[in-house]
Amino acid sequence: MGNNYSGFKSERNPVDSVSRPDCESFCDKLAARAAVLIRLPSEAEWEHACRAGTSTEYSFGNHEAELPQYAWFDGNSDKKSHPVGLKKPNPWGLYDIHGNVQEWCSGAEGVRRGGSWGHGDVGCRASVRDTNLHPSWVVNHGFRVVCWVGGSR
Repeated sequence: MGNNYSGFKSERNPVDSVSRPDCESFCDKLAARAAVLIRLPSEAEWEHACRAGTSTEYSFGNHEAELPQYAWFDGNSDKKSHPVGLKKPNPWGLYDIHGNVQEWCSGAEGVRRGGSWGHGDVGCRASVRDTNLHPSWVVNHGFRVVCWVGGSR
């Protein structure tokens, strides 16, 4: 898709160091190639996917002592991102929804969700949101996408 400015380049690591406009541009280019709708999730969609039908602090419950099984955060990350899928997924099979890189969401505020390798356990909770009113290229900022096949949305 062009240049990769990630601070931690690896075939399986999440892309990092991207601004929200970079993410939106990627989604637009990929959607044009795939002929499907691809975009950043809204905050509500992101949290719904993160919680995976739960109402607890984390998708796996309320006990932060279990976080190392599910997330790369400041307690186990060695201050860097890691290949996706090495930790346990949430109940819906989504990997790294807590930690690894903080994920951009759509919307006017520039919200990121999920915590990152540089956040503590509280920062990786499903309800935590981080706002930034300007584009940024911070090494722990990444994204995940929503892909809509069929119908219009």
